[in-house]
Amino acid sequence: MKINEKRILSTVKDIIEIFNLTYPLDIDEFVEKLNIDLKFIDTGNCDGLFLCHKGKKKILINKSANRLRKNFTIGHELGHYFIEHHLSQLYDCNIEDKNNIKGSVNSNRLFEQEADIFSGELLLPTEILRKENYCSLDRIRTISKKYGISIPATAIKVMHIQKEPMVFMQFNKNSIIWHQSSIGETSNCHNLSNMLSIPDTSHFYKLNKYGYTMREISSYGWLVDEFDDPSVKIKEEIIYCKDYDYGYILLDLSEVYKRYELE
Repeated sequence: MKINEKRILSTVKDIIEIFNLTYPLDIDEFVEKLNIDLKFIDTGNCDGLFLCHKGKKKILINKSANRLRKNFTIGHELGHYFIEHHLSQLYDCNIEDKNNIKGSVNSNRLFEQEADIFSGELLLPTEILRKENYCSLDRIRTISKKYGISIPATAIKVMHIQKEPMVFMQFNKNSIIWHQSSIGETSNCHNLSNMLSIPDTSHFYKLNKYGYTMREISSYGWLVDEFDDPSVKIKEEIIYCKDYDYGYILLDLSEVYKRYELE
């Protein structure tokens, strides 16, 4: 069984029309409109739960989460409610651990991914995102705040529609946790799949306690050997919070594509 992303996006589009949703979305208000009881409680290691018994519906959300995480988890639980084939199970969800739900591991991973797609589209519909200026990490951050959705979730949606060759990544200390290429990064120039840490050539190592920077740097260290030419510049944009030792980097590889005449 594969994820039918088009069907999920179509479902969200129908929901927006049926309930006449306006944006930025007040997701708590939407849950109330659905007559679902929304509670913020101590759920332990669980981000959220969706319960439906004898016609009574309830969503329980971990009260210790930040507001953006709460928003996404609420949307995620609504995905379990609206996606028809999810209703046969009781969901106990942790977006950091996709294996904690009853049932087969493969089917549950699939359902969790589908619920994530649903939540991202409900909070920030692709049609609305396309009307925003999303060509920089700073703009992704602005969009994140505007629509109440996290920077990573916003960036993932942007990468799915960004036709310029870009790569977004999240890091902790100087270790790269995960990355997502844009649909325009068709030649797989970056070397992130083989990297564990941010290369020494990055401006990351010159940032202060809290930093934002965008500058052109040598591509050396970021790209695979075939394109790793120190004379070629790439645009590196960084948001870093040293208090928590985490941050985000967006690489714009447009100059690499021009130099090597890549498509």
